[in-house]
This record gives sequence, structure tokens and C-alpha cells, in this order.
Amino acid sequence: MAKILVFDFDGTLADSKQLYLWAINSFLLRNGYRISKKVVAKNLGPRLDVMLINLGVRKKDLAKIQQEINLAVVKKATTLEICPYVKSTLKRLSSKHILTLITNSKGSFVKRFLLKHNLLNYFSELSCAEFKTKDKAFRHLFKKYAVKPPEVIYIADKKEDIAIAKRVGCKVIIVLSRAWDRKAFKQLNKYKECTIRNLKELNL
Repeated sequence: MAKILVFDFDGTLADSKQLYLWAINSFLLRNGYRISKKVVAKNLGPRLDVMLINLGVRKKDLAKIQQEINLAVVKKATTLEICPYVKSTLKRLSSKHILTLITNSKGSFVKRFLLKHNLLNYFSELSCAEFKTKDKAFRHLFKKYAVKPPEVIYIADKKEDIAIAKRVGCKVIIVLSRAWDRKAFKQLNKYKECTIRNLKELNL
């Protein structure tokens, strides 16, 4: 039995992909960077500063653009649609497991959303963008709660999340309902064993 369930945020609890695409494209354009939505969409997932560097943002512009994007998404956090079956699933699982959250998104953005939907109290810990990588956040979690990696299940939505789980040694379940990589998973049968359609199917 898993001792800790780790939830991703974007695409797993909050349907935030379009908000990020709008904010990133808007502020890149305002700062003179003409990058297509398609290219931005392909680069979504890493921490914002890493993603902007990957898109070719110059070092001198990085902090300004990052701050502008973060302010915009935090402001609109309470307008985000919640993913299907989130509240009922968290309520059900919190009686049997320790629930935590690991995300590349900014803590203030995540907390505003969770407070809006009365979800914050279900989580024992939030590990947000202050960790340079999700791998480091997982290792912090293993040490703090004195658990072995196989006793932890990561509930997420991207192919990269499968790679992270493999690197740190925990189990992974991918939720497809609002997944940022939904099309990729549907096209590849090899992921069938670790995917579920929505959080209602999370029977742990």
C-alpha cells in the first residue's frame, strides 16, 4: 500500500494549459519575441525560467518576462476550471493516505487555486517552483517522511512525469482527462498500464 500520494498540479488538478499559453505568448510578444503558439506548447512543462531559456529568451530579459507571466497567471488563478472529480477524490484518499503536491508552478498561483476550491487542507505539503527540479522535491519528500520511493505514487499528466518517476524510483499514474500530453498517451499503447481516464478511476 502506498504511504504517500504525490499530485501534480497543472493538467492534473487544474486545467491551466490555455492560461499558460496565453500568458507566455502575450508577454513574449510584448518583449519582442515572436514565437508561435505551437512552439510554446511543445515546450510547456519545465519550470518557467527553464522553459523561457529553452525558447531562446535572452538572460537580460529573463527575470522581467518571468515576473510578468507569473503576475498574470496568479491574477487569473481563481478563474481556472478544476479538473474532473478532484474534490471527491482528494476527500476519499486523504482518509487513507498522506497527500502532497509537487509542481513547477509558482506557490502563490497554486495556493490561490486550492483556496478557491477548498482543497488546500487535503495536502500535508506543497512543493512548488522553489525546488529547482521535481527530482529534488521528491528526494526531499522521501527524506522528510522517511519513506522508500516504491511507497510513493506520483499522479500526473505528462510523459516527462513518467521519466521523473523512473529516475526517482516511485510509481506513477497518468490522468488523461485534462492531460497536457493527452494526445501522445492516446497514440501509444505502451502507456496503457499506467493511465486512467479521470481521477474517479484512482482506486488506491
